Amino acid sequence: MKLQPATAPTHLKIGCFGHTGTGKTWTMVQLLSQFIRDYQPDKQLAMFDTEAGSGYVAPMVKQITGKDLLVVHSQSFSDLLEFAAECADKGYVAILDSATHPWRTLCRDYLNAKKSRV
Repeated sequence: MKLQPATAPTHLKIGCFGHTGTGKTWTMVQLLSQFIRDYQPDKQLAMFDTEAGSGYVAPMVKQITGKDLLVVHSQSFSDLLEFAAECADKGYVAILDSATHPWRTLCRDYLNAKKSRV
C-alpha cells in the first residue's frame, strides 16, 4: 500500500438523523458552509427546504461564506428533482431538509395513481 497526499473532496454526501430540535439542520448547514468557505469558495449553498428552517440558518450561511443561501420551499418530489438538476447544472452545494416530505408525497401520489387505474 502506498500512502498518497490528501486532496480536497469533490463530492460529499452526508446523512443526518435525529429527533426534532436536536440541531440537524444547523449542524449540516454550518458544516457545508465551512466546506464551501475552505474548499470550494466559488460555490454557493442551495437548500431544498420542506420545513421552513432556512430562515433560521440563512444568516449563518451569509456570515461564513459571504453569500446568500439559495432556497426552494417545497415538499414536492418533482420540485426536488428539478432542484437537484439545477444544483448539478450550476455547481451549487445542495442540502435537502428533509427528505421525508418529498418521499411521502411521492408514495402518496404513486398510490393514488395506482388506485385510479383499478
